[in-house]
Amino acid sequence: MPLIDEIGIIQECLAGNIEDFGILVKKYQALLMRTAYHFLGNWDDAKDATQTTFIKAYRSLFSFRQDRRFSSWLCRILVNDCLDRLKSAHRKYKSPMDNPIRDKDPSDPLSRLAEEDLIRQALSKLPKKRRRAFILVDLEGFSGPEAAEVLGCSESTVRVTVMKARQQLRKIYIELNES
Repeated sequence: MPLIDEIGIIQECLAGNIEDFGILVKKYQALLMRTAYHFLGNWDDAKDATQTTFIKAYRSLFSFRQDRRFSSWLCRILVNDCLDRLKSAHRKYKSPMDNPIRDKDPSDPLSRLAEEDLIRQALSKLPKKRRRAFILVDLEGFSGPEAAEVLGCSESTVRVTVMKARQQLRKIYIELNES
């Protein structure tokens, strides 16, 4: 896919060409869906959060600082929306599987789902700040500076937080795997 001149598209949107915003939606929809799913643990909620994020982004487009990355700005809106959803529902991360199967045959699709469920369970036990940083860096592939921009902290804080998240995840995963 050729590089999109995002600043040009944003300027067109601000000038009233709302159809151009669809180009940005198409480019970032999958990223936002995956990220929202990692936070919310449910594809329906992820879809709602993604849609809400695009609406909020469009309405706030005038406040976008053009010296920043548009993807980081969008993800910041998404992460805030996901956190608001989790707070308002007073719920913890829900695993999509009620009864995980502990058999570990890698060729068995149910076994792979069980393994994914163990990983989700381990991830849900991380403190919120560590989980957020881990999701952005290790699951979604954000760079340190990008994750720092989304999370509103320094790059060194992101590095340390992700390192601690990985260490804690290993311990939690082993405990879950043994039970």
